[in-house]
Amino acid sequence: IHGGVFTSALAHLSTLVTEVFGNNPTKVVFGFCISECGGTSSNINAEQAVSVMNDLKEAYPCNGGAFFWNAAHDMMGAWSHSVAEAISPSRGCKAPAQGN
Repeated sequence: IHGGVFTSALAHLSTLVTEVFGNNPTKVVFGFCISECGGTSSNINAEQAVSVMNDLKEAYPCNGGAFFWNAAHDMMGAWSHSVAEAISPSRGCKAPAQGN
């Protein structure tokens, strides 16, 4: 995932964090489609999802994590295991307190 896709993901996440969730990135869970989303060209493999999550962690080290559609296609947990390893270091973190 390079350039436009990451920029789009970060822009989308930033908008949700700042405009919807009061600057609290822990309230935003980033979603992926692992299969059967070809009509929108939004299928993403585990390596690509890990790359996106690693890039997003640079901007929001403490975030709500990730989820995916179509668990039946996560053969033997290969997709979810890879992504879980990437996001587990921030599991349970707390977003910094925001001043009012």
